Amino acid sequence: METIDKAAKFADEPVDSVASATNRTAEAFDENEEQPKNAEQQTMSNYRGYIHDNPAHLA
Repeated sequence: METIDKAAKFADEPVDSVASATNRTAEAFDENEEQPKNAEQQTMSNYRGYIHDNPAHLA
């Protein structure tokens, strides 16, 4: 039983490392997914502001 416990403890560190790396990767994808949405929203906001401030340019 002692050998199994030692093997389990030995395996914990690499498993934890892989899990941590996987979580960081998933978080990075989540953050990067939001960037295009935020850029699109900012661009639309800029266009609306320009149109509001310069209505004569559209005529």
